[in-house]
Amino acid sequence: MKRINVFILVIALVCCLVIFAFAQSKKGGGFSDTSTQVGWYENSYAFVVGINSYSQGWGRLSAGVSDAKKMAEALRAQGFTVYELYDTQATMPEIIKRLRQAAQQAGSNDRFIFYYSGHGYTKTSEWDKTQAGYLVPVESKSGDISNYLSMTQIRDEILTNCKAKHVLIIMDSCFSGTLLTRANVQDSVVSDYLGKRGIYGITAGMQDQSAVDGLFTSVLIDGMSGNADYNNDGYVSFKELGMYAEQNVKSRNRSQTPDYGVMYGAGQFVFAKAGGGTTYTPPPKIDLSSDQAALAAQKAALDKQKADLEAYKAQKTEQDRIASERARIAEEQRKLEEERKRIETQKTITAEPPSSYGASSNVVRTSGRFQVTSCGSIIDPRSGLEWAPDAGRDMTWEEANSYSKNLSLCGYNDWRLPTRAELRSLYDSSLKTSCSGNDCGGRGPYGIDPVFRLGGGCPWSSELEGSSGAWGFYFYGGNGVWGSRGDSNNSRAFAVRSRR
Repeated sequence: MKRINVFILVIALVCCLVIFAFAQSKKGGGFSDTSTQVGWYENSYAFVVGINSYSQGWGRLSAGVSDAKKMAEALRAQGFTVYELYDTQATMPEIIKRLRQAAQQAGSNDRFIFYYSGHGYTKTSEWDKTQAGYLVPVESKSGDISNYLSMTQIRDEILTNCKAKHVLIIMDSCFSGTLLTRANVQDSVVSDYLGKRGIYGITAGMQDQSAVDGLFTSVLIDGMSGNADYNNDGYVSFKELGMYAEQNVKSRNRSQTPDYGVMYGAGQFVFAKAGGGTTYTPPPKIDLSSDQAALAAQKAALDKQKADLEAYKAQKTEQDRIASERARIAEEQRKLEEERKRIETQKTITAEPPSSYGASSNVVRTSGRFQVTSCGSIIDPRSGLEWAPDAGRDMTWEEANSYSKNLSLCGYNDWRLPTRAELRSLYDSSLKTSCSGNDCGGRGPYGIDPVFRLGGGCPWSSELEGSSGAWGFYFYGGNGVWGSRGDSNNSRAFAVRSRR
């Protein structure tokens, strides 16, 4: 007996599971839980507004509230969370506040419907004749557009506050200028509709048309429930719903033509057909985590490259500054070395009498500080150097060097080319204008005593520069100059020897 009872219990449990599974497979429905389970939308939200009790110059309506309540009931029965606002409560501030609150509930994979049943108004621009559509809140005064709620403002409120993938705005009113573009409503498969975000709108009629109370909303509810599924694919697209409303409203009231289209974005709002729609297999969710991680890594690498480049630029700038500073210091050191050599040379200068230098030749006359000997040499008592006068012709450096080394004068053979410092010790700027004509050697005034008979402005020194240059001293300007050793123009030879 116990075994029979257990067997019966198992059979009953299996039957319950089969019945439960069958019931779940039949739930379907435009907005039922099944529609969210198959992956179309995770949640569904709606905000419904209906107004009858107009005053301030607007005629009272008979079906604004009742149509709104019918739509709210239909949406709630099909799985929507519905927020409602009726009649005297539907002021402009309250409509805007409640719209924001309801829109903010929707997530990025949800859908949202804003339904309005009441008066509508169309304003035509005096400038370009474009039309703008408005909703008329309950407190609005006829003719005072500042109290109306524009379709542009409604769209912008939704764009600002609503994350929903698909938004449908239903206006059970007659007006134009709703920002609708029918050309953007494209036929495709449901996976394409669901993959694109958009805001869509549908109105009960055009400007100045006469609408039959309750007709538009009842047709719309019939279409959403599945009667608008023209191609019998198990779901109702927004385009199918718009076509259904247009055909079925116009067939019952020729003076009323619903309008529909896309206000923003692309894709289509989708409803599962009541009792069907379960055959649709939603597209698989794409795992973007690896792509996002790769993108983040790529961005981090780019940021590091930018930082490295900035660091390199800073280092390069500092490197250039250091190189410039080193070059400046080297130049300063060179100048200091030249000054040191000049000072060392000056230290050797004394005022010893000529008798201390020996008596190889006799001094026959003096010129300034210089003493001219009988054999033609010129003695500088201050430096202790003995000079040979200008050789009398222009020479290359090699010629001047050879001339000096081979010179035999006053019984001496140790003549040589002078250093720059030794040449500079002969320079006296006050003598530049103290001679003329033959006294200056016929070559113009130079800053040197005339006894040297300088016939060219730049005698060679013994100091070389590189592989082909040498230094001389320019007695007109009083400065050292560099020239090619093979150049003889205006270049002379002063031989010198030390008497110490």
